[in-house]
Amino acid sequence: MSTPLRFHVREAETSLGDDQFVFATFDSALPYLASIGSYEMWGLIPFTERDGWTTETSQQVKDAETYRSTGRGDALRIFIVEAELPAEVVEEGGPGSSVGILLSADKRHELQTRTRPEDGRTVLPVCFAFVREDCIPKYIASQEHLRLEDADREACLYIEVMVADHRVGSDLRKGCGAVLIQGIKEYGQRTYRRALFVDGWAGNDKKLIRLV
Repeated sequence: MSTPLRFHVREAETSLGDDQFVFATFDSALPYLASIGSYEMWGLIPFTERDGWTTETSQQVKDAETYRSTGRGDALRIFIVEAELPAEVVEEGGPGSSVGILLSADKRHELQTRTRPEDGRTVLPVCFAFVREDCIPKYIASQEHLRLEDADREACLYIEVMVADHRVGSDLRKGCGAVLIQGIKEYGQRTYRRALFVDGWAGNDKKLIRLV
């Protein structure tokens, strides 16, 4: 593409089919991880073929939406980055439809786009993050060398997982991770969080950590 990509960050909504996007994105990560020698992180069996995984993950998307709208329940937020697309690269849906179809990079998958009601732009979801509020996993909190202050533990965000959709060509998602992290940081600033935590898998010579 000749013009720089524009990205938009939003929170997950079940009405937009975001549970299906999360499922497919998790599955798409496995061949990529295997290609760089990091298959031991999540294994080789597609997530959607693992017992109970889709049910549990679908419930997490619903829980995040409930928490966003009511402030009740599990303190989980799911942020999604959408890439803005030229309308000519998208096949339109039926009459009056606000969704469209874009073929994946390998031509094997149909990716669902949508029209943003705010500005009429056509966008495609390209990555997401699960973010916990005011909660640090015990295996991190127990690391004395981090010297975490109590205030940081009580007013923080923790990026539990962040995944890019590898069905999408790199030309449509390059830079989406940086935009996603920036969006999470801005959310933390708006909600007066003191710290943002993220960790990464240390296997395979820490290749994924270097990416972070």
